[in-house]
Amino acid sequence: MDFHTLAARGGRDVPSASRPLTPPIYQTNVYVFEDMDTVESVWESKKPGFVYGRYGTGNHAMLEDLVAALEGAEAAVACASGMGATTALLFGLFAPGDHLVSARDLYGSTAAFLGDEGRRLGVETDFVDATDIAAIVKALRPTTRAVFVEAMSNPLLRLVDVPALAPELARRGIELIVDASMASPAVFRPLEHGATMVMHSLTKFISGHGDVTGGLVAGRAEPMARIRNAMIRAGTNLGPFDAWLATRGARTLAVRMERQCATALTLAQGLERLPAVSRVYYPGLLSHP
Repeated sequence: MDFHTLAARGGRDVPSASRPLTPPIYQTNVYVFEDMDTVESVWESKKPGFVYGRYGTGNHAMLEDLVAALEGAEAAVACASGMGATTALLFGLFAPGDHLVSARDLYGSTAAFLGDEGRRLGVETDFVDATDIAAIVKALRPTTRAVFVEAMSNPLLRLVDVPALAPELARRGIELIVDASMASPAVFRPLEHGATMVMHSLTKFISGHGDVTGGLVAGRAEPMARIRNAMIRAGTNLGPFDAWLATRGARTLAVRMERQCATALTLAQGLERLPAVSRVYYPGLLSHP
């Protein structure tokens, strides 16, 4: 499907002979089963279904299916915030003794989490200039599990050359995790350029209305299953109403981003002409590296 069509129509309600045009909010934390055979079938994934709020509801499934489709991912896991997604990713993907190479100018809370909590969990992180691929490769070790970068850094919008970096890591069997919160899949889809996982703070462009705090990780099905288990056990699950709001917001992602990018470029170009402004950071400007 066309990206605009996916954004407007993808990730709809759970299967039914008929359905509401606007999906309902599944504001429930427990589900009722008719018999123990059904319980067993759902728990063992022989039949589709839901069991408990922390494990997910129809609203979570719709949001995850929608963003996974927009990113071209096999699966996705929704979490209570961008930092909740980072927590589930760290718990689900890394083990004590693993090494991580990270962009030096990550979102401040992410850098602090990796440097502090990550170290306490036995995961060592080296922070490097991610715009310099040679610096990233030089920092790799035999124990390096992944490289963590932002598609556009927050807030200075520095860019990582993902298509050039991805092959360097792929031949070494190292994951490339890209936080694409500042781009959204309407602007850049890291998996199409060789990344193995993509993260989002749903709080930003995907929900787009300033009324949701949420996060999401997307990628291959197998690591997403491990990250989902970590999310469930750590309790970083997203509420169903927030999942519903994020899905509602994503419907207009394509048209919002078209207008926002055009407006941002106009503003950046205008600000760059002002004598009182010493520097403007925007990737669309010719002055941007």
